[in-house]
Amino acid sequence: MADLVGLSGTAYDEAKARIEAEPGEVPAGEAEHDEGSGVVLPAPQDPMAVAREVIAATCMKNAVLTLRRWRGGWWCWQRSHWAEVEEREVQRTVYEFTEHAVFVEGTKVKPWRPNRYKIADLLAALGSIAHVPETVQMPSWYPAGNGALPAGNSSAGEFVSCKNGLLHVGDRKFHEHTPRLFNAVSVPFDYAPGADAPERWLRFLDELWPNDPAVIAALQEFFGYVISGRTDLHKILLLIGPTRAGKGVIARIFTALVGKGNCAGPTLASL
Repeated sequence: MADLVGLSGTAYDEAKARIEAEPGEVPAGEAEHDEGSGVVLPAPQDPMAVAREVIAATCMKNAVLTLRRWRGGWWCWQRSHWAEVEEREVQRTVYEFTEHAVFVEGTKVKPWRPNRYKIADLLAALGSIAHVPETVQMPSWYPAGNGALPAGNSSAGEFVSCKNGLLHVGDRKFHEHTPRLFNAVSVPFDYAPGADAPERWLRFLDELWPNDPAVIAALQEFFGYVISGRTDLHKILLLIGPTRAGKGVIARIFTALVGKGNCAGPTLASL
């Protein structure tokens, strides 16, 4: 069992030590301990302490939370990015965690026995601990100022989250994934610095513009501009051509490069 963040008194500490030292055995005078998996929690009347135990056991990575409550929703770290999850999914997790747990009351160890009221209090406590202010934007480093950041004080927008790690666009250095990067988007492929040239893609571009290398160079420049995360040039790329002229292929490649979460499909009317 993970180290516990919140404790609930000497009786709890002593009972926890006895139960963990003798799994499956019930200390004398504790006959009400008729079920339980050996997970010892604070009493249901102390939901904040229970919430800290849930977090310590299920929602931490290198001392950083992997569960957040942001703008009315629950967000869970998926290693390469954060994704919003249903409240019922968080509810299921805490039900399973507390289902066979026990707690100390006086000199007795009793089953925790979750119900909707206990779980509602526990979810409220979890939301308090995992709260992220609405002013925090994605992507960003959160919590700010907690330990060293990859590439010094670089902006979170300078990193591309790949399947196998974080690429800093500025210096091309590669870093491990961390839940401190509060981002909703990642690209669906590994970063491979020694990858071969994309021969089929280059051949495709030559087929579209066989006698116009300047157009190919402009397209590649725009791809690089967008991937870099910069917006200071305020540029828009307009692709004009007949049906089946390659526009859709270019758009799909673009989407794969930056991640679906960074793409939208507005109509001209909505613009």
